[in-house]
Amino acid sequence: MAKYADGLPLYRQEAIYARDGVVIERSQMAQWMGKVGFELEPLAAYALARIKQGERIFADETTLPTLVPGAGKAKTAYLWAYVRDDRPFGGRDPPIVVYRFEDSRAGACVARHLEGYRGILQVDGYTAYHRLARPEGANEGVQLAACWSHVRRRFYELHVSDASVVARQTLEQMAADTGEAGRVFQGEAGHPFRFHSGQRSDLKPDTLLV
Repeated sequence: MAKYADGLPLYRQEAIYARDGVVIERSQMAQWMGKVGFELEPLAAYALARIKQGERIFADETTLPTLVPGAGKAKTAYLWAYVRDDRPFGGRDPPIVVYRFEDSRAGACVARHLEGYRGILQVDGYTAYHRLARPEGANEGVQLAACWSHVRRRFYELHVSDASVVARQTLEQMAADTGEAGRVFQGEAGHPFRFHSGQRSDLKPDTLLV
């Protein structure tokens, strides 16, 4: 629990136990982690299968520094996240999230994870997801849905740098389309543009227009 929920490495847990007079070597704990991972793999596979039964999935990936066995150095690995949450669309099933560890960020990873899926996949602009896209006019394949947050962020960056009048107009239209009040006021930290709606006055530039 401490390793995955609290991000506490095994060597630190080893030191914590030692202070209390309990000797548990990190190699022993590492063996436990491997055993637990093996036993829980069927559950993880089942959860991912349930996610792929949904009409829509959100996917993203992030870097994860990982120690190279025997080298004493860290390399960059990746966690791929897949989320199904149909509650906003009237679904009654509980939300599910599954993480898959990979050494690579290549499109082959997501293709393997989502093999057989034919629904809507909401992602950012990373090209690895494009290989799953349904060809134009075809009935098979995944329908990609762009991430609204990533799209609007670029317009916001153009606006605050005074690089484009059109960017401001686009942000105002995006606010109206998403039900925001669209009221412009003088923001903090030199940002003259923020949308305010009810209790959402603390919105940051990269979380506007949700």
